[in-house]
Amino acid sequence: MNGKFLLVPVLLGLMLVSSPTVMAGPAIQEMVGIMLTLQRYPSDSEKVTLQKIIDDGSSSQDERAIATALLHMHHTVSDADKAKLMDIANNDMAPEADRKVAGILAHMEHHASAADKKELESLK
Repeated sequence: MNGKFLLVPVLLGLMLVSSPTVMAGPAIQEMVGIMLTLQRYPSDSEKVTLQKIIDDGSSSQDERAIATALLHMHHTVSDADKAKLMDIANNDMAPEADRKVAGILAHMEHHASAADKKELESLK
């Protein structure tokens, strides 16, 4: 009898862990907002925001790498930044939101595609 009562909380916990919702932290959400309106390169005010993410001690190493690539973007990201972004995108240990943003940014040219915008919107 007690086993049945234990099963319900375990199943509920598994549902929460396996939920398709991707939780993006504040830094990723800021970058998503920039990427949704980006046209070739970030504006001066967006560059200030990105630099704050880079300088913020609470930003993860991956968040700083993504922000740096976006900060330096001019039509596309540099080859060196693209390699770092692909490392993040392919790292199963990185948060899913970081992986998605890094993958989109690594392949972005001038602006986000309609499909990329839809994916980015899901992170807001």
